[in-house]
Amino acid sequence: MFRHIVLVKWKPDSTDAERQAMREAIEQLPSVVPEIVAACIGLDVGHGPNNDDMATVFDFEDRDAFKRYIASAADQAYVRGPAKAVAQLAVVQHVWCDRSDA
Repeated sequence: MFRHIVLVKWKPDSTDAERQAMREAIEQLPSVVPEIVAACIGLDVGHGPNNDDMATVFDFEDRDAFKRYIASAADQAYVRGPAKAVAQLAVVQHVWCDRSDA
């Protein structure tokens, strides 16, 4: 499996509506991008000074599936539109395996 993790910090002047539009756009991606096999999206509930505002975790079968996702029209539309509410991203991708069946 290939995991794509994105941590988001909002622009200070982004509105609640812009933030909600971004979250809704991300939540729609798994229904229109078949390469996404699992997704988890959540807003920060902590209060630490270094916390990000939102996290997204998408799982793919492999790196090639991830590459198809980032080249997809759905991802490109999200980046050009709702993602403009973002001030800063932290991103990591890694290969992982489920050890529960090992």
